[in-house]
Amino acid sequence: MLRITRTDDHPARRWRLEGKLVGPWVDEVAALFRGVNDHASLPTLDLAQVTFADTRGVRLLRELRARGAQITACSSYLTAVLQLEDLR
Repeated sequence: MLRITRTDDHPARRWRLEGKLVGPWVDEVAALFRGVNDHASLPTLDLAQVTFADTRGVRLLRELRARGAQITACSSYLTAVLQLEDLR
């Protein structure tokens, strides 16, 4: 399960994710970014409470980061996984 909470008054500016970024939850997070092509409009994701991400979840985070989304407060697990993926 994944909890997605908007933490900023401006819609789609800052989101906090809590739980596991897996399966259908990956699609839910991707939906936050659908149709957003402007770098300035991309939300910031607070991932401090994300405990696990499957392959699709990691791929989505990498894609969003490449598009310019800000990813903050990664857990040590996600930081390590994203760094490993960067080495490939």
